[in-house]
Amino acid sequence: MTIPPPLFPSRWAAKRAFGKDGWLTRRVREALPEAESKHAERLAAALRANRHEQHHDAELHAVLIYMSRMNSLWQSDPLGLADLIVRLRCDRVRDELYEIAAGRTDRLHPTTVPDADAVLYGLLTTATSGPDQAHAATLTALTIYTRYGDGTTAEVLLDKACTADPEHHVAKTLHLAVIQQLAPRDVAATFLRSHTQH
Repeated sequence: MTIPPPLFPSRWAAKRAFGKDGWLTRRVREALPEAESKHAERLAAALRANRHEQHHDAELHAVLIYMSRMNSLWQSDPLGLADLIVRLRCDRVRDELYEIAAGRTDRLHPTTVPDADAVLYGLLTTATSGPDQAHAATLTALTIYTRYGDGTTAEVLLDKACTADPEHHVAKTLHLAVIQQLAPRDVAATFLRSHTQH
């Protein structure tokens, strides 16, 4: 696993770092139907048992466990990534991940290596399209901007997110904040405050 540097030297470098990975995109696309089917089964079981909260908690937990198992020897995993893509389609899971990206890291497993979340979201950005890419690119941008203050890379990612899904509310809001050069700590505080109001 390659930990991203705090700052990419240019927009070109950022675009190159998060450009489409054709091989991984194909492999993930092939794995998505099975991941979607398994998710539908989990959701149906939760609805039958009236275990909505437990279902959302389990979906988030699976993402966090995946992050905790990424290390210096970690390699691209199309099946695992497809599973994560489907889990990230849940608004509530993304809300929790936005909060972690904004600085609330106490929910991360203790064995999670630094920047595992940024690496994972960045990888998903290169392997997806449409709303899935918008979710991943927005999470990557929020993580990089609030953690390192890298507005250039965040803007590249948010351009990508808004192109992939022009109606992505969080991407559009964050894009405006980055363009206006709002202080990263203030952006982080806004995401943390918004989450507590849900």
